[in-house]
Parts: sequence; C-alpha cells; structure tokens
Amino acid sequence: MSVLEQTRVEDGRRHYLTLFRSGVGLLAARLVCMAISLIMIPVAVGSMSDESFGLWMTVASVSSVLALFNLGVGNALVSLIAAAGRSADGLRRTISTGFALAAVGGLIAGVLSGIVIVTRDWESTLSLSELSDSDVAAVLGIAVATFALTVPLATVLNIRQGQERHDLVAGLTVLGSVVALGLVLLGASSRTWQLIVVSQFAGSLVAAIVGWMMAKVRPAIPFPRWRDIDRELAPRIVRTGAHYFGLQLAAVVAFSSDNLVAARLFGAAEVGEYAVPARVATACLALLALPAAPLWSAIARSLAEGQLDWVHKTIDRFRLFLPVLGADTFVAFAGVVGPVSRVLSDGTYNPDWNLRLWLAAFVAIGTVGNWIATIFNGLSMTRLQVVHSLLMAAANIMLSIALAQRVGIVGLAAGTVISYVVFIGVPYYLRLGSLHTRFSPSEVTP
Repeated sequence: MSVLEQTRVEDGRRHYLTLFRSGVGLLAARLVCMAISLIMIPVAVGSMSDESFGLWMTVASVSSVLALFNLGVGNALVSLIAAAGRSADGLRRTISTGFALAAVGGLIAGVLSGIVIVTRDWESTLSLSELSDSDVAAVLGIAVATFALTVPLATVLNIRQGQERHDLVAGLTVLGSVVALGLVLLGASSRTWQLIVVSQFAGSLVAAIVGWMMAKVRPAIPFPRWRDIDRELAPRIVRTGAHYFGLQLAAVVAFSSDNLVAARLFGAAEVGEYAVPARVATACLALLALPAAPLWSAIARSLAEGQLDWVHKTIDRFRLFLPVLGADTFVAFAGVVGPVSRVLSDGTYNPDWNLRLWLAAFVAIGTVGNWIATIFNGLSMTRLQVVHSLLMAAANIMLSIALAQRVGIVGLAAGTVISYVVFIGVPYYLRLGSLHTRFSPSEVTP
C-alpha cells in the first residue's frame, strides 16, 4: 500500500470515529433532555392548577406547529454551510442570507400569533374559568415574542451542525433544557405559573444567544450582516428550505393524525390504548435517528471537496448495516414497548402483542428510513424525499382509516407501517443501492 493510500485509509477511519463520537454525543444529549422533561412534569403538576397545567401543555403542543415557520431554512443551512467548506466569503453570505430568511419566518409567526392573541380567539378554545384573561394574554404574548426571536437566532445550531461541531450542538441543546428546568423550579417555588408556561421558549432562546456568544469557538462563525445578504443565494435557500418544509409538514400529517382518527372512530376514551405505546414508538424513533445526524454534514462536505471514494464506501457499508439495524430494532422494541407503556400509564395500558409487533415494525422501518434520509440530505436529494413523503402521508391516512374500521385500533399502526414500507422504506433502499455505484455530482444537486 502506498503512502497516499495509507493516508486515505487512516483519514477514513478517523472520519468514521468522529461520526461515531458525534452520534453518541447527540444521543446522550437527547436522553438528558428527555430526563429533564420527565422531571418537569411532576414538579409542574404539584404547583399548578389544572387550568394552568393544561395551558402549559397546550402551549407546548402549539410550539411544534409554530416550528414550521422556520420554513425549512435551518435544515437548508446545514447542507449549504457544509458545502461552503473553508470559504470565508461563502460562509458570511450563507449565514447572513439564511439568518435574514429565518427572521422573516419568525416575523410571520409572531404577527399571525399576535393577531390571534389580540382578537382573543383563544378564549373559546381554552375555556378558562380560573385564570385571568389578561394574565393569559400577557403570557401568550411573551411566549410568542420569545419564539419569534428564537427562530432566526436558533440558526446557530444549524450552522454548527454544518460545520460538524455536533458537540456544541449537543451542549447547547442540554443548556436550553437546563434553563427551562430552572424556570420550572423557580415558578414552582414561587407559585408563579407564568414562568412555567414560558420556560420552554425561554430555554431555547437562551441556548441560541449563548450559541452566538460562542461565535469565536473554532471554526469561528461570522455574525450576520445586512451587507452580506446575497440576493442570488436567497432563492436557492428558499427552494431547498421549501423541500425540508414539505418533509416536516408530511411528518406532522402522517404521524400526528392517528390519534384524531382513533378518537373519531372509537371515541376519546379509547385513544389512550393506542396513543401511549405509539408515543413510546415515536420517542424511540427520534432517539434512534440521532446517531445518523452527523452523516448529513459529513457527506455534504466530502461531496463538495470531491472525496467521492469516501462517499461511495459509506453508502456501500450502510447498505449492509441498515438491515441488521432494522432487525435488531424490531426485536428490542417489541420487547420493551409493553413494560414501558405500563409504567407510563401506571398500569392502565398494556398493548397486546399484535399492536406491539406492528409498532415494532414501524420503529424498525422508520429507523432505516431516517438513516437513509440523512444520507440523501447530505447528497441534497430533498425533492425525491418530498414526493415520497407526501405520498406516504396521504396513503397513511386513507389506509389507517380503512384498516382501523376492519380490524380495530391496531389498524392504525398497520396502515402506517404499510404506507411507510411502500412509499419510503423500499424506494429509499433501492435508490440507495443504485447510488452507491453510479451517482455523480450532477445527480445529487437540488
């Protein structure tokens, strides 16, 4: 083996080791955040009234919908920052343009939410009798304003992800959760429910601000400047961001509709039988996707630098690894979903093996699909994902309703699995098989 070949092998091994460390770090950070979230709930329950606790839960749910107002810009920045490499000028233009576009999304979210608050459309929805309407309006206003500021500032996490500084991303994520926990504890001790309601938004804002305060940490990132906004680059960010927005929207439709279908077909009292183990499944799916996150920026950077050999080898190895990952995930989740569901519901819900196996299949095929999607993100193959995801979301709703009417609540899980396999799992894996030997840079542009 020549010196050059040996160097390439050693660089490849270091690259894989870095990916492994980054994935483990992100997974550990998410587990810490989940543990903190679990700690918050009993603290809040013991210090809040039923109405204020319900308001907190409602605001937390709405925040996931408001996150769509990022317009996909954050995810677009990951690929673009990685592709910019060491180009200082390209980095400045990308950061400034992406920040400005995210600020527009935050402004839209703030204005629309502000209109709802001012017109008091929320009063009939929340049906509050104990809390003062003026106090609730003030808290909602603070939460919305905090969120609107966070949308552009949080792009620092995407920028660091694009720079492959996943350790900083993990640290900032944990910091946000710790700040939120601190506000919950402070609110509980002072019996100030307002602090608890805005805790999640404030924690994210603090983490984003600290992220920008660490701009000098290597590799350094420049602060956004008006004169660095690139009008020619903006359409590219918007186009790529629109693809990621489509993916986020499809995920919300596909994986948030099952509970509504269950309530419609079987009544609200029966929703918990499916919702509790399904929530365990979605939580595990999110956790298992984290170790693959560093692949996104690594592949994008390697492609931009012309390291096609490393990209080819990575794709080839993952084709062999992913079926093993899926099979192991299926077996492991089928064994734990029952006990975990019983613990979370205090023994109320214990899914039968039929439901367990379908949910295990969902987690297994979803994990494989998420890992392949991360590779596709690195190759900028977002348009393909949007088409398949929208088809999957539509098929999932129709098939889940049809099967649930025939076989009961387990049909919801079966419909999700079948639609995912047909429109994402199999097509993605077949596409991955063709890419590992014949893709070229022209085939992986947005």
